[in-house]
Amino acid sequence: SIGTLTRIGEASYDNDEDDLKFVNLNTIFEVTDLTAVYGYMEYVDYLAWYVVGETVTAQKLTVSLTVTYTRPSLSDRPSCVNATVNATTKYEPSGGPLKFTNLTPNVDDYYVKSVNKVLGPAFIDSIEGVAGNLFRKAAVLAFTQVCQTVQ
Repeated sequence: SIGTLTRIGEASYDNDEDDLKFVNLNTIFEVTDLTAVYGYMEYVDYLAWYVVGETVTAQKLTVSLTVTYTRPSLSDRPSCVNATVNATTKYEPSGGPLKFTNLTPNVDDYYVKSVNKVLGPAFIDSIEGVAGNLFRKAAVLAFTQVCQTVQ
């Protein structure tokens, strides 16, 4: 499972120092007890091949999301429709690092470590796809606190 959403976060916004028409929306999401089985990878070496799967666990995963929007005038709350997206999503495992556990018996440690080097970064890179809908829904809920309209 992708885990339990424990904190939607209070959305806030602040003006860009260079141009007061830009506004930064900031939210933080926390997910606990993240567990995922990440694929199965064939690792081929000489005449031997192995199929290695991993389970990935984390006590907590914190997602910090900042999106930059424009607003019609300085007195208005920002419109969160048709945003100019200068967004970064940063995944920070907290409460301990992500743990990658080999699920495949009878595979030499050398091969497991080799595959870990690929699967570990690949999981982190793809987790947005796994959790995307959850975080998008949470973002809409949070942004309704500060936006005139939300797309």
